[in-house]
Amino acid sequence: MDVIKQIEAEKQIEHKVIGKLFKIDLHNWKFGIEDRYNEQIYKGDILETAQEEASIANMDQIYRATIIETTIISPIDSSKKSHYELVDLELYTTDEQLSLFKL
Repeated sequence: MDVIKQIEAEKQIEHKVIGKLFKIDLHNWKFGIEDRYNEQIYKGDILETAQEEASIANMDQIYRATIIETTIISPIDSSKKSHYELVDLELYTTDEQLSLFKL
């Protein structure tokens, strides 16, 4: 008998992140970014809305990213897991980047 796994999304949270990318996988559309203010690490999928900017992203630059966090609940054991999706990616201007280093 085949078991069909059902996944239920509990909630979605939008995160506005400022930081450097540490992973850009354009073959599988995956990303990794660390928030420079709270050192939170986000890793997940790059959505189509962010693919153009991600395809030219430079890991030495600072970016403003919009990330959607979806909490997934497994119906099998009720465990919870966060899934992250990069919705938007925007390069900080030089002036904005310089002001960050002065903080």
